[in-house]
Amino acid sequence: MPRQHENDPNVNRGDVHQISMKLGQLSQAVEMMTDMWRRQEEIATAGRRALHDKVEIIRQELGVQVAGLSLRVDRLTDQVKIIEPTVTALKDDVEVFEHEKLRQEGAKRLGKVLIGALGVVAGGVGWGVHELVGYLFHK
Repeated sequence: MPRQHENDPNVNRGDVHQISMKLGQLSQAVEMMTDMWRRQEEIATAGRRALHDKVEIIRQELGVQVAGLSLRVDRLTDQVKIIEPTVTALKDDVEVFEHEKLRQEGAKRLGKVLIGALGVVAGGVGWGVHELVGYLFHK
């Protein structure tokens, strides 16, 4: 029994063979693109995994560093609390020293003013005595 369209001249012209060849090429191209896509996806997954691992390592290192900094800040805070009364006392001592210095400067200025005033008074008294003696004896 002959196959269907076995002797049909339209079927045996080579068109079927060309279509079959093109379908084979298309299938091969699809397989190649699928394999390429799969390899790219594997590479991308490996890259994402490596990036995630790096970020995780950095996060852990930063956590350790932050904990270390927190400890250092706590120690520094304790030292500041210890030093604070001394600094306050030192501020008070400096303020007392500045006030004493200003008082001494004021006393020096007052002394100069009093000496000047005494000089003026003495000059006035001397002039007055001179005028009085002149008035009494030259009359």
